[in-house]
Amino acid sequence: MLDISYKEILWIVTILIVIPQVYLYIKSILIWETKPHIYTKIIWFILTGIGFIVSLQKWGGPWSWVLWVTCLVQLITLLLSFKYWSKDITRFDTILLILALLCIPLYLWVENKIYSLIFVLFIDFLWYIPTFRKTYNDPWSENLFVWNLSNSKYIISIFALIEYSFYTLAYPVFLIIANGILIWIMVMRRNNSV
Repeated sequence: MLDISYKEILWIVTILIVIPQVYLYIKSILIWETKPHIYTKIIWFILTGIGFIVSLQKWGGPWSWVLWVTCLVQLITLLLSFKYWSKDITRFDTILLILALLCIPLYLWVENKIYSLIFVLFIDFLWYIPTFRKTYNDPWSENLFVWNLSNSKYIISIFALIEYSFYTLAYPVFLIIANGILIWIMVMRRNNSV
């Protein structure tokens, strides 16, 4: 008889959410519905890769595998971004890219866990800004359903964590809040443009 814990079931559920999320997101890029911000994809690929490695070292359990799958998706969408990217890139976006890239070595160098976490949250926050701006200007440039799937994946993955602490909860909670803001921007701007 199978002896599966509820956390393992939640992990399986997050993976089952990731499959249609990835399919729908990539499909929406290929049909020019979603226009990814290439700078954002660069940073998110790097950060999710680092997050995966750090999470494995800190016993993130199923959350680690959510990050691993997310990192692979970021790589695929980064590669697609070279053809399908949003042309709405500003000088401010370039400054944010440089700032985020400069912060990554600091994040890796700092040995204090709280400072490392602050750096990764700061870098990730920098990378939501161009996507917020792009989506505010063009609320149809992102797939609303895919972002809702993404948020549900993060919410469920919190319940699948092996250990609950500030360090294991801060990043997924941040992602839920940031995705929620992006979803709110899409909904509000789409409603205003109708």
